[in-house]
Amino acid sequence: MCKSPEQHEFVQLLEACQQGLMRFILPLVPCHADALDVLQETVAQLWEKFDQYDRQQPFEPWARGFAYTQVLKFRKLQQRRHAKLAWVDDRLLDDQLIEEWDLQQEVQQRRTAALRICVEKLSPDDLILLQQRYWAETSIRDAAVASNTPEHTLYRQLHRIRFQLRKCIEATIADQDA
Repeated sequence: MCKSPEQHEFVQLLEACQQGLMRFILPLVPCHADALDVLQETVAQLWEKFDQYDRQQPFEPWARGFAYTQVLKFRKLQQRRHAKLAWVDDRLLDDQLIEEWDLQQEVQQRRTAALRICVEKLSPDDLILLQQRYWAETSIRDAAVASNTPEHTLYRQLHRIRFQLRKCIEATIADQDA
């Protein structure tokens, strides 16, 4: 199926932020099935309004605005369906959840950047083991057979690498904060 350049761009932008949108929606609509419905409505709205998207701005914050609007629509519909269902001061709770979400996103971005720096500092053997285990999703058993190394040795090596990475990440972030 041939897609237009606009469709292709939309799909790429959406794929890059879809998990982030779901993480944004879930605390606001705790039922997973309802959150999926809200996400689907959000995607439909994003596509409908995609011609209004300013490509000079990041896509995900723009998309989150649509997601929040869909959350409010969902809640309004739920309140009509269940007159006794009361949302605890939605706006205040939402502001707190969104602020916490933004803070967590910032922390995660800093940790990811620090992880990249720390992975570059690993020895070639450690890097190969990490690539086998996590990028290629090779089981420890298969890696042990392939390298003719006992499984428990690889487990210890991975434990040591993870510990080393954790310490490096903490130090890198501490250095950045200093």
